[in-house]
Amino acid sequence: MLMKNRHCAFLLAVFVAACQNTPTTVEIVKKAKDAVVFVRAYDRSHHLKAQGSGFFVSDSEVVTNRHVIELAYSCDIRLLTGRTYEAKSLVAAVDTIDLVKLLVETHGETIAHLEIEAEGIEEGEKVVVIGNPLGLENTTSEGIVSSIRHSAEFGDIIQMTAPISPGSSGSPVLNSRCKVVGVATITV
Repeated sequence: MLMKNRHCAFLLAVFVAACQNTPTTVEIVKKAKDAVVFVRAYDRSHHLKAQGSGFFVSDSEVVTNRHVIELAYSCDIRLLTGRTYEAKSLVAAVDTIDLVKLLVETHGETIAHLEIEAEGIEEGEKVVVIGNPLGLENTTSEGIVSSIRHSAEFGDIIQMTAPISPGSSGSPVLNSRCKVVGVATITV
């Protein structure tokens, strides 16, 4: 009986240690928020045409949704600090999944950026979304992956319980390792 109790105590200690190593939502937000940006798209007269969210993936590249910048004449990127940068050009676009990567003129400054998760994600896994719904910068929501849907047209689609609102398009969907597993694009 004593041996069995030691084994249970050891397993409990391992479980508690593992739970303590899992970052909290607060820790994920602290680590990621400086890389999340407010994307504003303008027409030729410099009137605001659309706004959304995005995130730096390097010191000079921002990922957002195509529909946020579609038909815009110009676009700027604003950090939480208030610092604003001009989007210079479109580096890459994937029409079928509503994603673009923009080249941003940061004048050689070091910018916080997020890593893309290569391992994938599983149903039931915790996710955190940081974005700018309705222009309210760095709004955070959390949830779980409800399902991973497979679509011939769009590829894998992550269905999640983390609430998002208009203006969240382009927000990074982060896992517990603070890596991007998806990009918020639509709500149903």
